[in-house]
Amino acid sequence: MALEDDPKSAVRSMIKAGQLKKKCCKSKPRCAKCPVLALQNAKTMQSKVSKAA
Repeated sequence: MALEDDPKSAVRSMIKAGQLKKKCCKSKPRCAKCPVLALQNAKTMQSKVSKAA
């Protein structure tokens, strides 16, 4: 995952790079290229990093 300060900008750069879809397809187990899932993961990673610092 891209290491940037803002999770939203990290997900946006991954969408531009073609690693994620632009929109969520709303499938019940979320797909691997889901931007919603990537944003949640980026937010949790940022909170873990900020707690460790």
